Amino acid sequence: MMQRYLFTFLLTNALVLLTNYSLFAQSPTPSTQVINPILKLIDKVSVPTEVSGTIETMHVQEGSVLIAGQPIATIRSHALRMQLRRAELDRNTAAYRAENDIEIRDAEKSLAVAKTELDRVLSANRRVPETFIQGEVDRYQLLVDRATLAVERAQFEQKLAQSALELAEHEVSSASELLSRYTITSPIGGTIASLLAQRGEWLEIGQTIAEVVSTKRLRVEGFLHSDAVPTAQPGSQAAVKILTSPNQWIEAKGTLTFISPDVNPINSQTRVFIDVDNSSLGLSPGLMVEASIVTASSP
Repeated sequence: MMQRYLFTFLLTNALVLLTNYSLFAQSPTPSTQVINPILKLIDKVSVPTEVSGTIETMHVQEGSVLIAGQPIATIRSHALRMQLRRAELDRNTAAYRAENDIEIRDAEKSLAVAKTELDRVLSANRRVPETFIQGEVDRYQLLVDRATLAVERAQFEQKLAQSALELAEHEVSSASELLSRYTITSPIGGTIASLLAQRGEWLEIGQTIAEVVSTKRLRVEGFLHSDAVPTAQPGSQAAVKILTSPNQWIEAKGTLTFISPDVNPINSQTRVFIDVDNSSLGLSPGLMVEASIVTASSP
């Protein structure tokens, strides 16, 4: 009797194992669950200074909310402002000269008079030959030629004045661009997370003055098993759940933006990024998170 029960037990277990193996072999379903997910910031910028100098004004404090391009601090730049003013004055003077056509109009008037006098001499000689000897005719012709050259010289001088104006405008633009570097601005919209310098301190080129963070976009960084990689492509949707308080989860949609081409040979996992629009959720980085990739085979 004992042998019959033992045989029945072994036969039943064998059938269960064969059934499970058959189902696994026929319809494998790789897991799309993100392994070890971490919720992190995407936009975190260390703001450096592009010039050296003493901080003259601090426009913000820690916690200040900024828009992109808003000033953070101003470095003392009195000498440079004077240089810019000098360039602007030179530009204005060059503009007056470039617009002035008095020399051209004067030369054109002189040319017209010289041509009229030459025409009178030639007309007189046509009516009465040799009224004016050839030497006199040549002298009047020389006056016309000189007046013509004077017109061309005046036109050339105006072109030089226009080129000088372009150079002066370039000097103003260069001085303005250099002066703009003395105002340190935020490259992104966000919040001042930390200030690393204060008014009156000396800054070197490249020294970080502040850190600006934005929580409008968050990123879930984690790992995906290599078996699931073929079913997940950048741009795929992801289901994200964030634990905001004990036993309270918030569901959000994310987008798979990165799949690392490298696979860990030990655990067969690859790194993935999922970006989440946090503009209306108000989530903070570091919260506990769960995420899975939504694929065609996902339930």
